[in-house]
Amino acid sequence: MVKKLPWMTRVDLHLIEFLSDHDIVFTPRMMFINLERELSELDAPSYSQIKRRILFLTDANILEQYRDERGHYLLTDLGTRLIREDLREDDKEHLAALE
Repeated sequence: MVKKLPWMTRVDLHLIEFLSDHDIVFTPRMMFINLERELSELDAPSYSQIKRRILFLTDANILEQYRDERGHYLLTDLGTRLIREDLREDDKEHLAALE
């Protein structure tokens, strides 16, 4: 379970928790389909919410584009440390600045 930070949305938590269980490269569409499968359709975020939060998490350096290919993403080292709750001081400062 990822520790929720003040700026995190429900969609962020779903994305990060899914990625903590699956070490994959994904597209927003693939993430939408998989979250819809894992969560009830009523709880699953919309495709547009997922796309928007992927861009935010990429700007926050929690996700990154895979091989600079547009639309393909994976977790960064920071994202992995966030999941493992093994953040460095500079990570904590960076994440606090996102509020």
